Amino acid sequence: MRRRGFTLVELAITISISAVMIPAVFLLLRTAEANARRALSRARTAESMRTFSEELRRDLRTMRFVNDTGLVLAGPGCEARYELRGSILVRAGCDGARAVARDVASVERTAWGAEVVFAQHVAPPKEPIRTRYRIAFGVER
Repeated sequence: MRRRGFTLVELAITISISAVMIPAVFLLLRTAEANARRALSRARTAESMRTFSEELRRDLRTMRFVNDTGLVLAGPGCEARYELRGSILVRAGCDGARAVARDVASVERTAWGAEVVFAQHVAPPKEPIRTRYRIAFGVER
């Protein structure tokens, strides 16, 4: 009569394969999670940039830039100023102040438009992910 069960060799092979496969699967899942966090970060910054560009486009319909360097617009009886308060881009105007974008590292006016750099912390020990957007608009001379 033959006994059922595993031999010592079969058990050793199974444990060896598991010892290799479990860390590999864990590493694969960690990589997928990090990629998902980066993709979510990019989606958030793209949405914030869209909001900023829509606000600026709306202001440019009725106002003009005060000078060639800042993001200050003036129109009939109103002024709009885009400024960075901490990491929040704020539009302050005659209708009050409101947040336009979050996690902004810098915003500046250039000769051809504006440049906004976002910095989002995706994982605590790592450096923030920096995303640079450029928006072009025509300037009257």
